[in-house]
Amino acid sequence: FLFPEIRNLINPYVYKASNYIWTLSYLYVGIYIKKYFDLNIYHILILNFSLLFSYFLSVVYYPQFLVDFFFINSDKFDFLKAHMHLLFLIIVSIINFQYLKNKQTNFYYFLLLSGLFLPLLIFKSRGAFLSFLLFFLFYLLINIKFIKNNIGGLLIAIAISSLLFVQSSIFVSDSDLTLGETDLVVSNLIDNKETLKTFFSFYTLDGRLYSDDGNINWRLQIWQDVFIESSEFNQIFFGSGFEEIISAMDTPSRTGADGFNENVHNYFINIFARGGLVHLLLILCVYICILKNIKDTYSLSFAMAIVLPILTVSFFDASMENPHFPALFYLFIGFIQKKDYYNKI
Repeated sequence: FLFPEIRNLINPYVYKASNYIWTLSYLYVGIYIKKYFDLNIYHILILNFSLLFSYFLSVVYYPQFLVDFFFINSDKFDFLKAHMHLLFLIIVSIINFQYLKNKQTNFYYFLLLSGLFLPLLIFKSRGAFLSFLLFFLFYLLINIKFIKNNIGGLLIAIAISSLLFVQSSIFVSDSDLTLGETDLVVSNLIDNKETLKTFFSFYTLDGRLYSDDGNINWRLQIWQDVFIESSEFNQIFFGSGFEEIISAMDTPSRTGADGFNENVHNYFINIFARGGLVHLLLILCVYICILKNIKDTYSLSFAMAIVLPILTVSFFDASMENPHFPALFYLFIGFIQKKDYYNKI
């Protein structure tokens, strides 16, 4: 007896499926926090400690009482995803860059963090690894003046970071190798995801794109089916809406081991499937505005360092299809704005 519009408002699935829309509101949460609360050294120390603790939990030891807590109080337990490590690392690195006065210590510390976390990202996700490389390059670019004036200290920091990378690789891959067997350590880490083979794994057959890599091929077939079915069902411009599972995912072979996966593992294709070209173009316009606003406040390199890695990892993973990742990302985007730009936003 309810009108369809009212049924939508009280249907939790609609909010689950449309999270790429309503999570944008966290921009204003970030603005509010920045406007009324100031970060001090204790907040920054807590953020950095939490980042290092997240590595410890993922690589070294995860206490059983925390596992039990999530089993009892949530639907499942899982370790922190690679895209969350990436986002956390970007947020902490940018905040350190903005707030720590000693730029020399801050940059060397970033190199050490990179050496520590890079093996974890390589081991967990090729998309997260590629995204962090983009962030790393842009971070170097925004620190280019410092780099030119501190070549000697930089080389020492790189050497220490390299040793940390090898030791972290041993921890991450749970290997019995030592620092003296660096070549084997690194090759074992890379071979875990067959990273190099992936670039040569693509081929076409009967007008479709395939990959010899099972994980990538699974994604490719979903993405292509989304485009094909959107055309067949006349959903190219306005999508399929938010009341039902995306039709390309409505098959047992794509719902995962627990049968609950609905994610197409691509932020832009998910938007296209739900809202069509109209929503996709609108969201792209939002990101253009975000990039322009950060560029006007800081620089284009600074803006790209924050936004491009997040969009890259979201092109290969289900990061933006979960509410906590985009909520934290948009909150951070709002937080880094200067007070002079609040009205402009």
